Parts: sequence; C-alpha cells; structure tokens
Amino acid sequence: KANMVKRAKAKEVPQDVRDAAKRQYKAGTPREDPNNPYTTADKKKIINQYKDN
Repeated sequence: KANMVKRAKAKEVPQDVRDAAKRQYKAGTPREDPNNPYTTADKKKIINQYKDN
C-alpha cells in the first residue's frame, strides 16, 4: 500500500501546471481573471508536462 501511495504522488500533476490549466479553461469567458490571464508560457508549460506521457 505504501508503494501505491508513492507511485501516485510521483504521477501527480504539479500545482503550477494545474493552475495553468485552470486559466486555460477560463480563457475567453466572463470568469477569466483580468489580472492573471492565460499566456503562451502557460500553454508551453502544459504541453511540456504531457509531452513525454
């Protein structure tokens, strides 16, 4: 069981990538935060996270 928890933690998506994905989902909607918009840096961060998987 301890090994399962360890593997799950290793596969977990980092918080900064999760935050970038949230900005991506909100982009172009009224709920988008004008002070923290979705950027191309966010796009590259998400692509690089999932590129090797």
